[in-house]
Amino acid sequence: MNKSRTKKHDNKKKWYFLTVQMLIAIYFLCACADKEQASTQPLSEKLNEETVRELAPDLNRNGITEEVRLIEIENGQELQILENGELVDRETGYYAHAGQTSIFLCTLDGEDYLLRYHPTMYQGVGSYGYSLCVFTDDKETVDRWNEIDFDINFGSPVHNGFDPEAIAVFMDEINDLFSHSVQLLNTASDLSDTFEREGRLYDSLWWLDIWEPEFVRDESKSLRENLEEFRTAMTAVAEPDGLSIN
Repeated sequence: MNKSRTKKHDNKKKWYFLTVQMLIAIYFLCACADKEQASTQPLSEKLNEETVRELAPDLNRNGITEEVRLIEIENGQELQILENGELVDRETGYYAHAGQTSIFLCTLDGEDYLLRYHPTMYQGVGSYGYSLCVFTDDKETVDRWNEIDFDINFGSPVHNGFDPEAIAVFMDEINDLFSHSVQLLNTASDLSDTFEREGRLYDSLWWLDIWEPEFVRDESKSLRENLEEFRTAMTAVAEPDGLSIN
């Protein structure tokens, strides 16, 4: 083989090698791009997801029905109530504990209300509250509200009281409102799990079910009775340490 053919052959090998390398590089670049698109696409689709509820509330009491939209946002949901395209109310809830919220459409005696419910439990301290609101005369009005605070840190020196009767009365009140309600937005995971377990909008207090074997809920008894037995059981657990509840 002469030098000319050898050089031409070497150039051809070099060109072939570079072409293959370029094709491999292009393949991996495309694969990475597809992978990146695949990883971001579901989030993009989720953020654009919008649900229009087939409801027709009249929260501002002007005789014109409103439209209810639920939009997925990053780490949460946004509820929009619109009348002829104009915003009547916007509510935002996040899945993180601090931003959790629960919103319902409650209808009492033919009148619509926005029911906000905040069942907060943090480090054994409960703060539960609700409000019933309307949007008349271009402003929000709280028609009815209630709240209750309690502490399940039995045996703690800073235990701040636990009144089964008062808790039961509050829960009866909110659960009665739930029986006239439709869920619009709910980012509170414990409450969502409770609704799923109960098969309806009913808050049976999820934290009553995490104390076995010290306390086991008796499904044959009322919520009030279970709260009383819960206090008795948890007091007994605390007493061997020389501590008791108020």
